[in-house]
Amino acid sequence: MNCLDARRLIARSPAALPVEVDRHVEACAGCSEHLLHVLRADARLRDAMRVNVPPALADRVILAHARHRRARRLVRRLALLAAGTILACASAALLFPEPNAGAAHAAKPATPHADEP
Repeated sequence: MNCLDARRLIARSPAALPVEVDRHVEACAGCSEHLLHVLRADARLRDAMRVNVPPALADRVILAHARHRRARRLVRRLALLAAGTILACASAALLFPEPNAGAAHAAKPATPHADEP
């Protein structure tokens, strides 16, 4: 086994190494040092991941998520209501135009004072 293969296997699973890697590490000072470095880094990482979770954290997260979901649902409903109101007003304006709305504009002359001599 060469150093490259040994280090690849060490990187993959430093705690459970095949026998041939163990033999190589015993004979190779560089790979032995590399294995110790990786095992120390794994231990530091494991220690860093041990975090005391505050009491009732899960309940607070679930409650915050539920509030956020309710607020998002309310915003969506208000947006749909506004869109429906605009659509209803536009439809009403098209279906029921104001009587004689165009007659006032048609009676006016195109240019000012056109009907004067």
